[in-house]
Amino acid sequence: IDLLTNHPCSQLLGKKVNIIYQDRNNRIWFGTSSNGAWCWNPATNSIKNYTVAQKLPSNNCLAFLESKNGNMFIGTSKGLSIISSDSIIRNLRSADGLRGERCPGLLEDNEGNVWISNNNSIICYDPRGQSFRYFDEKTGLSSYGFYTSAYYKNDDGTLFWGGNKGISYFQPKQLLNL
Repeated sequence: IDLLTNHPCSQLLGKKVNIIYQDRNNRIWFGTSSNGAWCWNPATNSIKNYTVAQKLPSNNCLAFLESKNGNMFIGTSKGLSIISSDSIIRNLRSADGLRGERCPGLLEDNEGNVWISNNNSIICYDPRGQSFRYFDEKTGLSSYGFYTSAYYKNDDGTLFWGGNKGISYFQPKQLLNL
């Protein structure tokens, strides 16, 4: 077994990793519970760490999503970060309209909207208009919150979200038309 002692990812040894994600450029993203997000680029064999010092809202990273336009979304325990292709970080928190700052799940629908799960609702973020819509038990979704790493988009665009009381699933267009 190679313990990665001479590898850039050796910096992650001993750290609690919540999630691992591969983007379209084959970079591997690691979200840790207290040491931020790490991005390993196998092509250059380099690793970059994003933390509160680099403007993340929290070092507890729960979810990743690379959008169709190449932005990297990072869900944290205290808000959502968007890293643009030119490495500029923009954060969305409750003061920006994000309801509930914990973001344990991220999916992009076929229209380019980013769906965010949290403790008591699912949020649709429209990056073009920079606006939010909120969906909760009033629209038939679970009121018991949603879990980290318990989300999936299937081939027909249906979004699935796992939580304490089972799953919620929907076609985004149908939910947005309510």
